[in-house]
Amino acid sequence: MRQLDRALGAYEQLEALGATPAEELPAGLLAGYGRCLVLRDLGRSEDLRREAAALESELGTGKWRLTQAEYEFYRDQARGWQPSRADPEPAEPQRREALLGNWGTSAVYGSVLEQGTGEYQRVSGYGTSYSFRPDGTFTYLMVGSGTVVSGAVTYRGTFKTRGNQLILHVTASAWTPMPGHEGQRAAWDWKPQDRIETHTWSITRRDDGQEQLTVDDKGLHRE
Repeated sequence: MRQLDRALGAYEQLEALGATPAEELPAGLLAGYGRCLVLRDLGRSEDLRREAAALESELGTGKWRLTQAEYEFYRDQARGWQPSRADPEPAEPQRREALLGNWGTSAVYGSVLEQGTGEYQRVSGYGTSYSFRPDGTFTYLMVGSGTVVSGAVTYRGTFKTRGNQLILHVTASAWTPMPGHEGQRAAWDWKPQDRIETHTWSITRRDDGQEQLTVDDKGLHRE
């Protein structure tokens, strides 16, 4: 416990460096994310929610130079630590059955360049997918390849809909790091979780006739 409390103090010192790079990412970002991890481990849920909201807000300012994959990873992590966000009911609530099936994003790719020289380092990619099943279970997969995080994280649990709200109860997660990318956390297989997430959802038809699922502000196509 004392070690975790000391870690919070260390992250406060790191935050003072602002946008200065630390381990290839802005020091302020690493400090905010690190505090969230410590508060999670300490079980301080209210402090975690406040810290996560602050982290998402800082990400939204655009003051940190990040790849798309890095931005979406830390944004999604921050959102996952926040309480449910209530949204108004739509005029015509969509049917739960329309959500069933597999949905995914097209992978987003970009180039990771060395800071200062602009020299090409590696390709950076990011993609997500949902699977919603008739028995009320779901799987969410997020794959990323960036300067710090490279691998796949999978969440599973149960879901329900309430109007335009999509309520996910995450019960387990698994992490598979990308081979050859050093310095990452070791893999784990279905670590127990107990987290409720509330998102908005809608299904529309694109100009090409294909269905699109929008979860919050993220668009996914039917696979």
